[in-house]
Parts: sequence; structure tokens; C-alpha cells
Amino acid sequence: MNALRETLAKRYAKTLYKLYGTEQIAAVIKQLEVLAVFFSTHKEQLVAICSGNIARPQAQDLAEGIIKKCSLQERLQYLLANLIQEHRTQLLAPIAQQLRTMLSKNAGILNCTVYSSHPLEDEQKKTLERFINKEIKAAKIVVTFEQKDELISGIRIVCDELMWERSIRKTLLHIKQQLLQQV
Repeated sequence: MNALRETLAKRYAKTLYKLYGTEQIAAVIKQLEVLAVFFSTHKEQLVAICSGNIARPQAQDLAEGIIKKCSLQERLQYLLANLIQEHRTQLLAPIAQQLRTMLSKNAGILNCTVYSSHPLEDEQKKTLERFINKEIKAAKIVVTFEQKDELISGIRIVCDELMWERSIRKTLLHIKQQLLQQV
């Protein structure tokens, strides 16, 4: 996710979190995910929405129709209308992810994902978990492991408070930057 999308998703998520509170936010996350799936499976709707300027009343009507079609509560109608009007419906999934992160953080849980260029052995996973626990202090840390071929022989650790990468890809990007600065 690029920096602007992440920033916008965080802003929307903070507002929703303040508006609905911890008790209702899980339901809001599920509804945002349903809407994200709707737009990913109804590309024609998305193209029609993004094709031009949309007035506030038209955006409200579209949002109301989509909310009814997805059998969701009306509470997200104004958010959806705003996202439609601003051509930001692609933020639905990132907003849900930001809300999930905020909910976990509020519960004292930190989620980390370890991306590796190849499958990791159990002992390697335990070593990485120890590294993360040493670097980050949290009541509970949940670590998930995923394979990403683009890393070219390396690993990347992504947490709320930590982004650490050691890979050939990163080394090559660093060398490229140095060469470009010399030109």
C-alpha cells in the first residue's frame, strides 16, 4: 500500500474507531470487508463510479443502493457515499485492516508478519519470534509467516512499530540509489 493510501486509511479508521468504539468496531470491520468484496467483484460498478464527478445526492443514492444490495446496516452509508464521491472506494479493505490493527493494539496485541523468500524451518521461525520479542515490547505478539518470492533470498518483518528487511532485493535497491546519487 502506498503512503497516501495508508495515511488516508488511518484517518478514516481513527474516525470510525472514535465514532463506534471498541464494542461495535468488529461489526464495522466485517461490513467494510463485505463492501470491499462487493467492489472487487462488481468492477462495472466501480468503473461507472470512477468515470466522472459524482454529486453528493448521487453518491448518497449509490451508497444506499449498495448497502441494501449487500444487506448491511445503514451506519456505513455516509462513509460509503463519501468514499464514492471522492473516488476512494479502494480504501475499504485498508480501512478495515487499520481498524483491525487498532483493535489489536488496544487489546495489547501486536501483529507481525514475517515475509521470507523461501519456506522457513520451525527453528528459524522460533529464532525470528525471539528477535521480534526482544525488539518490541508488547503484552502479546502474534507472528504470522508468509512466503514472498520478490525478496530474493531474504526476510522482511513488518509490525506496527517495526519494519526490518535483510534481502538481496533491498541490497540491490540500495546500490542502485547510491549509483544514481553519483550521477
